Amino acid sequence: MADLDRARASLPAFCAMLDHPLSDWQAADLELDAPITCLLWGRQLGKSRGLALRALWRAFGAPGRRVLIVSGSGELGARRLLGEVRAIATASEILAGSITDEQGQLLTLSNRSEIRSVAASEPSIRGWQVDELYLDEADRTPRSRCPPGARARRVSRTRSAARRR
Repeated sequence: MADLDRARASLPAFCAMLDHPLSDWQAADLELDAPITCLLWGRQLGKSRGLALRALWRAFGAPGRRVLIVSGSGELGARRLLGEVRAIATASEILAGSITDEQGQLLTLSNRSEIRSVAASEPSIRGWQVDELYLDEADRTPRSRCPPGARARRVSRTRSAARRR
């Protein structure tokens, strides 16, 4: 039980329990508690994987949390990213038994927390109330498509991942 409490409180501990350890610099960026964080990492440094791990950590950490991942790479990118979330969760002893629903764009845990992944388009985003909003490939998301339709519930957090050019 102490290990699960530690995993709920610490992203690096959670990732280590899932056999997906983060480097110190990744953990420092992903664990920031600022309301808005922008990850400007180079190519192939784990931005999408980091967002997938953080989404799982936040969903695992408290009941009823809603995490929305918006992909700047379109429908294919949204499916790929949620596929990564699913793969990590189903391979984990801690999370595999708590997955209650694996719909197309949605992963639901037994604590009623949800992770949803959609393409960066107004119809895909409009109306969702979320606790955490992640923008993957944010540099590919036109300003006109940045999520104006997603509304924050309670205290919300936004993470944006983009390549450094």
